[in-house]
Amino acid sequence: MRENFTQTFNLHIFVNESLNNELPVRDLEAGSLRVVILTLDTSNMLAGTYIVKAHIPPVYGEKGTSDNEKTVSIRVIVTPPKISV
Repeated sequence: MRENFTQTFNLHIFVNESLNNELPVRDLEAGSLRVVILTLDTSNMLAGTYIVKAHIPPVYGEKGTSDNEKTVSIRVIVTPPKISV
């Protein structure tokens, strides 16, 4: 018989391998999915390409961890401010 339980954990957000944020995920039921929307403040970032990784540490009783991480590449473009004449 398979046990069903809920888990609460922190979703770790890394930017270029540095921890940027931790988002709490509460009461996730076993076998279910949850969509998390992340807004990244790029106002203090230099122009360039960044690697953003979302990682969930293994939770109690978790057997498969291959879906605990997602990595994307983003490109920050700095545009000059508009000058009013």
